[in-house]
Amino acid sequence: MRSRLGTILLIALLGSTLQAGAAEGGDFTIAPVRPQPKDPRDQSYFVYQADPDQVINDQFLVKNLTDAPLILALYGVDAAVSNDGGFAPLQRGATSEVGGWISIPVDSVTLDPQEVRVIDVMFHVPANATGGDHVGAVMAEENKGGQPAAGGQGLNVLLRVGIRVYVTVSGVPGTRSFSAGPPKYSESVGQGFIGVPLDNTGNLIVEPTAKVTLEGTCPFEKQFPVVGTLLPGAHLDSSLPLGGRPCPGDYNATITFNDLAGNITQIARGPISVVDVGPATSIPSPTPVGPLAAEKASSVPWWLAVLAGLMVLGVLGLFLFFILRRRNEDEEERRRRAKVA
Repeated sequence: MRSRLGTILLIALLGSTLQAGAAEGGDFTIAPVRPQPKDPRDQSYFVYQADPDQVINDQFLVKNLTDAPLILALYGVDAAVSNDGGFAPLQRGATSEVGGWISIPVDSVTLDPQEVRVIDVMFHVPANATGGDHVGAVMAEENKGGQPAAGGQGLNVLLRVGIRVYVTVSGVPGTRSFSAGPPKYSESVGQGFIGVPLDNTGNLIVEPTAKVTLEGTCPFEKQFPVVGTLLPGAHLDSSLPLGGRPCPGDYNATITFNDLAGNITQIARGPISVVDVGPATSIPSPTPVGPLAAEKASSVPWWLAVLAGLMVLGVLGLFLFFILRRRNEDEEERRRRAKVA
């Protein structure tokens, strides 16, 4: 029986959390060559300010993490931004925009076990490129071949790992600006979330990070990486997971957003309340969240205190019962011996 072969594509993109280091795909990594990075964006992405018809030469490295030879395909592609702020490289061959500006001197590279190889890359901005932000990605792809699957079918697994490319082309006065609405608190499956609406009010891309500070019953603070990519005019309902459920009470919430590209800061402030849902609901009782400061002890329900008291009285009653019983037995024994004597 002939098996059919489908293709599954796994993608990782460097810089999604704006942390130093390379994007890892399990078998290999890829990263820009940055001996002295200026800032986290420049360390994690290819970020350029360019004029039409300008040529930019740069380098990236790939590393084989396995103990066997590894073949990687190398190419550039266009990228898109989803409605929820996600950055996604398009399929191989999508080169109508930034993907077509990218030239890599080799189509593939064969790496020895644990080998690191530096690869040249050239970006040529077309003479007719429009002013503003343009996005793409430099990709490394591993074809892991046919993998067995249920029903006699096979899967051809392609693992793609990429570096984001941001090119701001001159010609149009650019403005990076965004607004942040009032914060709101919500819960899902026992975890708290802070939601803040964001709007890109400029004509360039913004990618804000976030810092949540709660002042109140149980003080709380947490830093978030980039919460999303917003194209000009885009709206994003950001949702920041707190990692747990704060203890019940009223808080003053301050969420500080900072766009790393334009060094722009917006602050959202407002009151939020975490309701004490009680033990009868499916939401877990309050637990510390993230780097919480000392959490105040929660009050014990009255019925639980009464039950504990009754248990203590029961134990004491049994103890007294056995003591009195032993005394009676000893007294009976003394009387019996006195009669015999």
